[in-house]
Amino acid sequence: MNATDERMRRRLERGADALPTKVPWGAVTVFIAIAFVGAWLACLPLWLGGASLDVVDPVTFQLLLLGMMYTPTIAALVVVFLVQRPARKARYLGLVFRPSGRTILFIAIGIVAPPVLFALSMLLAAALGYVTLDLANVSALRELFAQNLAAAGASDQAGTFDAMPPAVLVLITILQTLVFAVPMATIAAFGEELGWRGWLLPSLRPLGTWPAIAISCVVWALWHAPIILLGYNFNDRGPLGLVMMIGFCLAGGSFISWLRLRSATVYPAAVAHGSLNAFAATIFICMADAGSTMDGLTTIVGWTGWVPFLLLVGVLVLLGQFARQPLPGLTLAESVIASQRAGEATPATSGAVSH
Repeated sequence: MNATDERMRRRLERGADALPTKVPWGAVTVFIAIAFVGAWLACLPLWLGGASLDVVDPVTFQLLLLGMMYTPTIAALVVVFLVQRPARKARYLGLVFRPSGRTILFIAIGIVAPPVLFALSMLLAAALGYVTLDLANVSALRELFAQNLAAAGASDQAGTFDAMPPAVLVLITILQTLVFAVPMATIAAFGEELGWRGWLLPSLRPLGTWPAIAISCVVWALWHAPIILLGYNFNDRGPLGLVMMIGFCLAGGSFISWLRLRSATVYPAAVAHGSLNAFAATIFICMADAGSTMDGLTTIVGWTGWVPFLLLVGVLVLLGQFARQPLPGLTLAESVIASQRAGEATPATSGAVSH
C-alpha cells in the first residue's frame, strides 16, 4: 500500500468511527440537565428583577441572553470530554471544514435562505391581514433611519435618506445586516448550535433521521422556557408561548438540521441560526408599514413564519436531500466506502449516508 492509499484508509477510518451507532442516553440526560439548568441560572436575574422584560436594561438583557445561548456548548463539552469521551471529538461535534467546497456551499445557503423565507412569511401575514406592508415607500425603514440619526445628533441629514429610493434604502439595510449583524449573531448562535445540532442531533441519529430531528427540536424549544415564560417572542407568559415556540423550532429547526446532516459539519447550522436572528427584525422593517408592530403573528416565530420553512423542508424531502448524509470530513462517495468497510449494513443504523 502506497502513502496515498494509506492516507485515504486513515481518512475513511476517521470518518467511519466518528459518529455513534447507538444513542448514548446517559450522556443525553447529562447534556439536557446542564443546558436547562444553565439556561435558568443565566435568566435568574430577570426573574429576580420582577420578571418583566419591559423594565430590563437592553444591554443587560443581551448579555444574559448571550450567556444563556452558550449553555448548550458548555453541556456538549462536558459530556464529550468527561462523560462520553468519543474517539473523534471534533468530528463528532461537526467541527470539520472539509470538504471545503461543500461546507462553503451550505454556509451560503444558511445565510440566504432565512431572509428569503422571512420575506415570504411577511407576504403571507399581509395576505391574512396580520400586518400592513409598505413596499412602495418602506415607511418603517425610513422611520428607523430617522430615529438613528436623531440618536446620533445628525437629524439635519434626514433629508438625504428621505430622498433615497426605497430599493436603495433596503439594499443598504440588507448589506449592513450581512456585513455586521450576521457575523455577530452567528458568534452568539454558535453557542447553541454546537450543542443542539453539533452534539445532540448526531447523538440521537441512530433513532432515525426524523425522530432525531423532532426530539432535538422540541428540546431546543423547551430550553427557551426561562425567557418565553417572561413574554419573550410571543407576549404570552403561559404555556401557549411554549407551544408556539415548539412549532417554530420544529419548522425552522428541521431546515437547520438538514444543513447539519447534509454538510456533516456544524458551521452551516450556526450561520443559518445567526442569519435567522439577524434578519428577523430587518426583513420586517424593510417590508412593514410604519404603524405595524412585531408580535407573535407578524414575526417569523409565529405560525405564518413556520409555513415557508415547512414548504422548503417538504421540497428537500421530495428531492431526497435528507437521505444524503455524508460522514464528517468525507464526500458522499467516500462515506459509502467507509460505511461498507466498517461493516454497516444500512445507513440508518449509523446515521451515515445514502445516495
